[in-house]
Amino acid sequence: MCCRSIALAAYRLLSVLTGTLFSGSLFIFPVSAEFAEESSSFIAETPTHLNVRADRQYTDFKSNASIAEGNVSVQLGNAELRADRIEFDAAYRTLYARGAVRFKRGSQYFQASSFRYNLVQEEGYLSDVYGVIDLTESLRNPLTTSQAASPTPESPTPAKLEDMPPVACPPLLPPLAANWFGKDTAESESASMRPLPECEDTDGEPSVQPFSLSNRLESIALGDGNDPQPHGSSHETPAQDSIPPVNQQALRKEAIAEIDQRISNIALKGNFTIEQRGGIPNQRSSSAVRDENLFGVVRPAQLNSLGNSQLFTGEITRLRVQASSVVIMKDGWKAERMGFSNDPYTPAQTIIAAEGVIAQEQSNGELLISARRNRLIVEERLNVPMPQERRFREKSSWTFGIDNQDRDGFFIGRKLQPIEVARDFTLTLEPQFMVQRAIDDQTSQVSELFGLEAELNGQLWGWDTTWEADISTFNPQALADGSRYWGNLENDFELPWLGDITARLFGAYRYRTWNGSLGETDIYTALGGYIEQRETFDLGKLSNSYIWRLGLGNYRAERFSSASLVDSLRANFYGSINSSYPIWRGKAAPLTPEKAYLYSPVAIVPGLTFNTNVNTLLAAYGDGTRQNTIRFSGGPSLTLGTFSKPFLDYTRLSISGGVTLKQGASPFNFDQAVDLSTLGVGITQQIAGPLLLNAGFGINVDAGSEFYGDVINSNIELSWQRRSYDVGIYFNPYEGIGGVRFRLYDFDFKGTGVPFMPYTPPKLIETSDSNRPF
Repeated sequence: MCCRSIALAAYRLLSVLTGTLFSGSLFIFPVSAEFAEESSSFIAETPTHLNVRADRQYTDFKSNASIAEGNVSVQLGNAELRADRIEFDAAYRTLYARGAVRFKRGSQYFQASSFRYNLVQEEGYLSDVYGVIDLTESLRNPLTTSQAASPTPESPTPAKLEDMPPVACPPLLPPLAANWFGKDTAESESASMRPLPECEDTDGEPSVQPFSLSNRLESIALGDGNDPQPHGSSHETPAQDSIPPVNQQALRKEAIAEIDQRISNIALKGNFTIEQRGGIPNQRSSSAVRDENLFGVVRPAQLNSLGNSQLFTGEITRLRVQASSVVIMKDGWKAERMGFSNDPYTPAQTIIAAEGVIAQEQSNGELLISARRNRLIVEERLNVPMPQERRFREKSSWTFGIDNQDRDGFFIGRKLQPIEVARDFTLTLEPQFMVQRAIDDQTSQVSELFGLEAELNGQLWGWDTTWEADISTFNPQALADGSRYWGNLENDFELPWLGDITARLFGAYRYRTWNGSLGETDIYTALGGYIEQRETFDLGKLSNSYIWRLGLGNYRAERFSSASLVDSLRANFYGSINSSYPIWRGKAAPLTPEKAYLYSPVAIVPGLTFNTNVNTLLAAYGDGTRQNTIRFSGGPSLTLGTFSKPFLDYTRLSISGGVTLKQGASPFNFDQAVDLSTLGVGITQQIAGPLLLNAGFGINVDAGSEFYGDVINSNIELSWQRRSYDVGIYFNPYEGIGGVRFRLYDFDFKGTGVPFMPYTPPKLIETSDSNRPF
């Protein structure tokens, strides 16, 4: 699979259903009298956390099974299970639910046509599964078999019938006109997920049996265009579609617009990124830290898209899942076909299709997902092969980086599973191999080919602590010059008149930082502390955020005026305030998958905003020198268009300028005020459809500076932007790096959505335009 979150979601899908519904405490089938037409005296006393309601409840004495029929509702704490019929066989400890089976808890939602589970063998089977998984919510079992555990309280207000959404039926859609490689879809097979019995048979032919999701996933992945086939004998010849491709595509677009998506309140949460970069970095690409004194400096947003060195970053926390059948095993589960989608809308722009899926938990708690074949399906046409097997841990990813200063170029690292070294401390390790050193034969010792990044997190005397190490060689003679260390202790306090503030104690050895045109510089040792406060507030339409920081420390760092080092105390005050004022705001396109969310994960709103920042730095040094600065920066950001039309419907232009007034000078290189006058320009432009050009640059325009005219940042990127994903190629001339990036977006939303494998009854394809229901 392409990412840990997707595999974890599949695992939790079964964990929710089996763990929530079938704990050992369900050896009885308790029934409340409410809404019951019949009841039997054999039923044991109902636990306080379990409540069953149904139109009819009785016992089948021949099979000794407890049965509930008609609008069956099982209350499980804050969760609820619905079905048309639920049977429980006490002798064999088997539960069977069928007919509009639905489970809902918080943002989690699952539905199936049937569900069977054996409590003794811990095995089961689900049919026609569709669901929505939110990995940020707790999936803890609301029932418990432990006598010591406190029972889960019953919901204070039991769910009403209307609280549970009805069954989500697959939409009726015409097939794609053709795949991206021009293959004749009329010759292709088709498949679809069998709708639940509750879904209306719009074909008008109840005897027609649609194909399974398994075949449909295979059909899409093979690029056959999803052209449906008449259901019947496998030897029958598929009907030929006489509709011209242009008309067929128009019908499909109209049909998509008519889908009841059952989704609202879409919000972008983050993304999962696969990125590979390369080049010869000449500036801060290998810097281990950021300059926090740049809080709020106004610059074009187009300059923020810098590459990272990790192959995988981010995660997907909200997924829709679909499978024609799932077999539950004692140590995991398996499915012949299973699909996942991060896209909240149907048809989904991105789908992960897995075949022959087996998920098993290993003895070390690691989840192993394997499959005969995994594919990322893009736009229902293009499929990209993915690894067949992957182990999933909380934090594990490869790192591909370029560090010319410490690692002599290209290196590879692997983040390992965090280690609990004590009750309150966790250690994360990333062993590294210096590829460029090995290729160039720059060393005679094996120890110089290996490095390590380590991070220790925990609590010490009530303070949050973080300590990091960056080791680029294990050669004992070069270890001192090949290592960097830094860390801090942090705690929050409340002070009179000031309110909540954060206090930090810090220490560092060979700490890398960044200072504009001066580039990267080293702080050899640092020890000190500071207090700070960050707040936001609004004044009418004016949005503001600020930070102030008061610090004291002793530093040994590179001198500004020469190549020597200087050791001195440094006391400083830093304050910065950001302000943003909307001058004009237009309207977004309609919030539909074919308008506002066609090309973008967020609705683009036209408008004009003016952003400003004012900051000041007052610093005094042990040698009696001082440096005081005040900086003003600001500029407009103009957005035109809504990014919902095919051509030139989205333009974002950002311009920023900055001026710094300076008094005195610092003896250090790392905080010397440079780039006293700057200009930044950024533009994002839709070219055609999802094709975007994104570019920006920053330049020193201080006529009195030795760096006058120097570019201090730049970036250019060409991307294919869609709602659920984007693909981009970028190059940063200033950084000296370029790369390729693929992102899957992570969404938060309300609602259940509908199955993302659309159902296309074959008889509908053969009807005339006037008779089509699309």
